[in-house]
Amino acid sequence: MQISENNNSIVFSNDSFYFAAGKNGKALSLRINNGEELLADSNTSLFTLTQDRFFNNELKLMHPSKRMTIQSDGLRLENGRLIASFSPVPYEAVIRIEDRNSYILFTLEDFIIPDSAYPGLSLAKPPAVSLRFLQLNIREMKYFGEWLNVCHDENNAVCIAGTEPTVFIDNEKHKNGHILYAEAVKGFSFKGASAALFLCKKSDFPCNMAEFERDFSLPDGVNSRKNDKINASVYWVHDAVPENIDKHLDYAVQGGFSMMLMYYTCFFKEEGGYYYCGNYELRDEYENGFDDIIKMLDKIKSRGITPGFHFLHSHIGLKSKYFTPEADYRVMHRQILSLSEDINENSTELFVDNYPLEAELPENCRILRFGTELMHYESCTDTPPYCYKGLIRGYNGTLPQKHKRGSFGGVIYISEYGGSSGYCDQNSSLQDEIAEKIARVYDLGFSFIYMDGSEGVNAPYEYQIPAAQYRVYKKLNVKPLFCEAAAKGHFSWHMLSGGNAFDVFPTDSFKAMLDKYPMREAPVLQMDFTRPDFGWWAFFDDSRPDVFEYGASHAAGFDCPFTIQSHLSSLDDNARTRDNLEVLRRWEYARKHKLLTNEQKLILREAGREFILLKNYELVECFYIETAVKDITVGIFHKDKKTFAVLCHNFSTVRLFIPSESFILRDEADGNILKTEAVTDGTVIEVGDRCYMETEMTDEALKELFKHIRKI
Repeated sequence: MQISENNNSIVFSNDSFYFAAGKNGKALSLRINNGEELLADSNTSLFTLTQDRFFNNELKLMHPSKRMTIQSDGLRLENGRLIASFSPVPYEAVIRIEDRNSYILFTLEDFIIPDSAYPGLSLAKPPAVSLRFLQLNIREMKYFGEWLNVCHDENNAVCIAGTEPTVFIDNEKHKNGHILYAEAVKGFSFKGASAALFLCKKSDFPCNMAEFERDFSLPDGVNSRKNDKINASVYWVHDAVPENIDKHLDYAVQGGFSMMLMYYTCFFKEEGGYYYCGNYELRDEYENGFDDIIKMLDKIKSRGITPGFHFLHSHIGLKSKYFTPEADYRVMHRQILSLSEDINENSTELFVDNYPLEAELPENCRILRFGTELMHYESCTDTPPYCYKGLIRGYNGTLPQKHKRGSFGGVIYISEYGGSSGYCDQNSSLQDEIAEKIARVYDLGFSFIYMDGSEGVNAPYEYQIPAAQYRVYKKLNVKPLFCEAAAKGHFSWHMLSGGNAFDVFPTDSFKAMLDKYPMREAPVLQMDFTRPDFGWWAFFDDSRPDVFEYGASHAAGFDCPFTIQSHLSSLDDNARTRDNLEVLRRWEYARKHKLLTNEQKLILREAGREFILLKNYELVECFYIETAVKDITVGIFHKDKKTFAVLCHNFSTVRLFIPSESFILRDEADGNILKTEAVTDGTVIEVGDRCYMETEMTDEALKELFKHIRKI
């Protein structure tokens, strides 16, 4: 990289890029191979500094005391470093810029603080709370990936990425584009914080990102996304144990699944909710301990299926050892409180010095911790003296204790999902303790992971979510083929090559919810060079072939997998299990063997359109009609200049009178002819599993025909 300067600017350039920083502290120009200008303007400061207030006495008296952000207004070059000033703040920031071949590395190296900066003041210097050590206003480009923080079009890509979770990476929408920035925040990272600027041809971006990941020993997000298994759909189980794993495997194979995601309840004791989460105590079925888990995983692999581990790494169950009989101080608190009066073991009121910021909570979340005791409160005053009233002492099986004035405790952060768990404090050793338990199980032979409950962390979420995930990830001896999770931050991109899965939608609203969420998310994540899981689709008692066909077809349009939440009781009881699994198998086969053309994928991305994949993997579009008989599902499509009606009964097998003889009934569109019974003025057929009526009727005639069918 060549560095040059003139009266107005400092220029960094090589054969690939040209970057000019103004000596007025602004970013002046950014180009790739001397091509088109990528900056939206030349008025955006390259660096910004934030303080809670001015600390110099004269400045403090001159200005209001409030949090303020100060733009860089001066820039000079010394020993290959940029020295940024922020008048009237009396210190400067030192930014090191390195050409790393595939990207440019910016590092907040140090501060220059003269002895005269804060005369007579005893304070930590500098008194900054954050510094944006790279900020660029990128012009509007065709695509913007908010997760990876990347702007791109068909030709070029510009991205700012953090080297670790402690670097805050974000953007601000601007009328002419996006301001991308990297920020060092005191308490997370400051001196030494680094971020990469990618400035390259779009075709080179994945390769450059992969080199960046290698340079900083990051999770291999780029190459993980190239793995053949990344787009395989997943069979999810919550109740698999050695006694029933064969039955689950039979269903999984029948549905064409090559991945099985196993919930922690398959192995560890739990009761409805997350009450024992964190203990990870083996179920009684595993008499030989972890050896029995290894044998079960070997059996899964012998069927050609790859096992994955689904866990909640931040949830701590209220019946776990971390909450009872002694409450652990490392669980998360919504608010820290200090006692203003002594209390004994029988006190039902508790006075604190703090305004109760988190008092108005649902009844099952009103839990305090002082020492190792939990207390449930009924209400709290919001005027002094602040008092928590109606205490239930020794709550949740803990021991009532005396607590002295000045003791610290707080309001426990109970999970909003059912109130059966709290969260661990990410700033304590508890997260690592839980991560080690998870890793010990994963290393028994699992190959991918789902980090559920990832949103259950301390604020700021943009740091804590990926940081907590990373603490688990780094404990795994064998790195996962891919990961999914329930929430994400910028740094998560390197780990979550499997993206995120949308949660369960009921059968009656499934199609509408798919249009509303995964169908909108998929093109968004494409801009982040990744994809989502199209959702956790529960296998309900009322799950139908047309519903799964709708989901699988549109997922295939975006080259996305899906996850079926299997429950043995529903699989056993659902009358259409064979059809449902056959639908999923066909779509998995078509995706795996790349049988869909690009033109077909484009139409599969259009919300509301219905398709069927026939037995020979021919794609046909259909539409569903109303019938005179409840719970009969009928779709109409065209093939080989003929009209077909595909029909099934949602819950059982029935005999139907069809007021026509002008059709042939088949088990598939090109399949075997099924037996029918000719009667006066029509035909009687038996309908349970999907069958196909072949006819030369018009669509309108068929629609009218099904208005007059009846059950006999």
